[in-house]
Formats: sequence, C-alpha cells, structure tokens
Amino acid sequence: MRNSNIELLRIISMLFIISHHFLVHGMNIWQDSSLSNFCLLSLDACFYVAVNVFILISGYFGIKFVWKKILTVYLLTACVGGFCYFAHLFVDNASFGRSVIWQTVFSISHGSTWFIQVWIYFILFSPIINTALNTFDKQQLQLVLFLLTIICVYFGWFWQGEVNKDGYNLINFIWIYSIGYYLHHYFDYNPKCALIYIVVWLLCSIINVILFITLDSYYAWTYNNPLVIVASIAFFLYFRQLNFSSKLINAIAQCSLGVYLIHENAYISPIIYGEEFASIYSSNIIYFIISVLLLFSLCAVIDFIIRKILLYPVLDVLSKAYKKVSSFH
Repeated sequence: MRNSNIELLRIISMLFIISHHFLVHGMNIWQDSSLSNFCLLSLDACFYVAVNVFILISGYFGIKFVWKKILTVYLLTACVGGFCYFAHLFVDNASFGRSVIWQTVFSISHGSTWFIQVWIYFILFSPIINTALNTFDKQQLQLVLFLLTIICVYFGWFWQGEVNKDGYNLINFIWIYSIGYYLHHYFDYNPKCALIYIVVWLLCSIINVILFITLDSYYAWTYNNPLVIVASIAFFLYFRQLNFSSKLINAIAQCSLGVYLIHENAYISPIIYGEEFASIYSSNIIYFIISVLLLFSLCAVIDFIIRKILLYPVLDVLSKAYKKVSSFH
C-alpha cells in the first residue's frame, strides 16, 4: 500500500493549487501589492509550494520510465479535453469546431497546461537522470545540487537568465527532483523537528510576501525562488515524518492529476475564474473553502468517470493489441 501520509500530501497540494488559482486568476490578488492585501498574499504564498512538492515527491520515490505511464498521461489529457469540450457544446449549445479535434489528439503539445508538457519532457529524460543520480555518492550529489542551485537561483532567478527565469521549465524539475532524491537517500529525519518544518514553511512564505510588497516584483512568484524552494522542502518534510495508512486517502489521491487537468481546461477555467463564480468564493473565507472543496470533489468524480468509461477501456484495448502484435515476433 502507498504511504498515506504522502498521498494526503498530494491531495492537500492539489487543494493548494486550486486555492492559488482562485486567488490569482479569480480574485487577481497579484495586481494589488499593497499592505492591505497582505493576508491574501500570505495565503497564496503558503499555497504556492504545491507544484514543487509534487516534484519533490517524485524525486523522493523515483520515477520508473515505462511507456504505459506516458500513454496514460497522454490519454487522460486527451479524454479530459474531449469530455470538457463536448460538455461545452452541450451546455452552451456551441457549434462543433474541427480544430478542437487536433487540440484533443495532440493534447500535450497543443494544450494550455504547462505542467503536463514539462512533466512529459521530464519523464522522457528520467532514465538518464536516474542513471546519473544513482552513480553519484553523497559528496558528488551535493556538488551537483550546489551547481544546479547556482544555475537556477543565481543565474536564473536573481539575474533573470534564460537558463531558468521562473521555474516553469525542465531544468527546474530536474533540480527539485534531485533534491527529493537526496532527501530520500541522505537526509536524516527527526520527528522532533515537525513543528520547525511548519514554522519554516510559514516564515519563508511571509518573507516572500514582504519581498513582493517591498519590490512590487515578479521575483516572488517563481518556482525557483529560494524562499519557495525552502518552504516546499519544509512542507514536504513535515508530511514525510507522518506515518499512517488509509485506503480512502490513497484512492482520492489518484484523482489529483485529473482534478488539475479538468479545472485548468480551457473551457472550464473561464467559468471558474469568471466574475460570477469568483464573486461567490471571494466574498468570505467560508465560501472560499467550500468552493475549493466542492470543485475538487466534482473534478475528482468526473476524473473517476472518465477513467472508468474512457481511459481504462482504451488502455485495455491497446494492451491487448500490443500483446497480439508482440506474439508474432
């Protein structure tokens, strides 16, 4: 059974991503760097660690390169895209467009979700990355991490170099994945430090907001920001030291990718971040929390249906076809 503490972390991270998108796209809080907006910006800074946490989890447990995993991600992206488009046709009584077929078939390269594109790139390179990491001893890995940090933070984040300007790219994924690998093999966990991890996460998030308000700069909202990196590691370490099992949490966590794809779909996101819906979750914190939980639940149910009706049957057909073709050799 999967570690439920980590699966819970996946769920919370996805809730953080939805919350972050509500705040940034629905409520446009990044447009207001005044001190009066400090509380909302601080919340967003706490939520902002989520993407890095997902990569840290992958680095900690490692990625095994199998074509079925890439095919699953591709087909799930295509199925979600097709489902959302036909839902759009039905609800809005829109006319059918041939260009959407192209976007659905080539959902990775023509999709609007940057994370999925970079994630596929990373999976393709994962055998090489894993081979390299497995050959390093502790000192060599520390040197590699130091060099990657110099490249990503000093040349990338600080000087806004093209090598890694904002963290939305492959080299940032490799860097964070390598940190996760190091934490698994060489970091000594101390359960007594649990509170320290939470304090570091909160403190780095607040300092990041102060940076944003002081400089009124995009520097704060990048995934290679050292404050975001440290906060992400601390948040991950807190959940890593927990230990419990839950089949329900493990099952819900499997929907995380689908939840991301659905709520960020080009036909769904304008509704979620539109003025009518945003006016509800921006009215008070209770409505905000309820809206996040409801959206996550709805997307999780849709993901479950898509997997059962579309994804798994297609994967089963392709698997049987592959076995038949293989039997001729």
